[in-house]
Amino acid sequence: MTGTEAEARRAIELNPSLPDGYNMLSLVAWIRGEIDEGTRLVETCYRLDPIRPLYVTYVGMVYFYFGKGERSTAALGETRQLAPAGTYRLMTEHALLKGDYDKAKELLSTVEKLQPTHPWVTWMKGFIAAQTGDREAALRVVGQLAESRGDVDRLNSAGYAYYGLGDMDSYFSYMNQALESRVTNPAYPMYCPLFAGARADPRYQKLIEKMRQMHWPERK
Repeated sequence: MTGTEAEARRAIELNPSLPDGYNMLSLVAWIRGEIDEGTRLVETCYRLDPIRPLYVTYVGMVYFYFGKGERSTAALGETRQLAPAGTYRLMTEHALLKGDYDKAKELLSTVEKLQPTHPWVTWMKGFIAAQTGDREAALRVVGQLAESRGDVDRLNSAGYAYYGLGDMDSYFSYMNQALESRVTNPAYPMYCPLFAGARADPRYQKLIEKMRQMHWPERK
């Protein structure tokens, strides 16, 4: 058991109603690939604190990522008032997965009004542009990301944009750079349906194993 996991379990022992401890354990479960346990822990967070934006969107994301479409739609429908930006981000991803690009652009525009400087807004513009055949616009986004040296999410964002372009070499290159810089968001490469196409690539398993070892090396 890692120090992070032990601390989370100890926090829950001291206060079983503390959602932060369950949240940390859910992240441990996701990294390990324990989907059912991770889902249960996220649902516990939401039950304990149903108005915190983090947990409000987290539960909708989990349902979406693991194929519980109806539950995800229902959850997102309930969370727009409490966490509008996070909700609309997930709704944009929903629309993309369905191939509804007009709806995705409309939702992206809503997110941009709410969070104009959020890294997600930048890479999603490139992703949608790439998916709709506007390679020039997608490459402009990649160029903008390359210039944003102070942005810790730059490496992840550039990787996502390159995935949209179908450039798997650049995608894995940036994912590995993000991992080495310790700024990787494991949820996207591991579970987001938008990036499912990369999981058949031999480099994917190497990336995930490296990710697991880096985040929680002592899996006992």
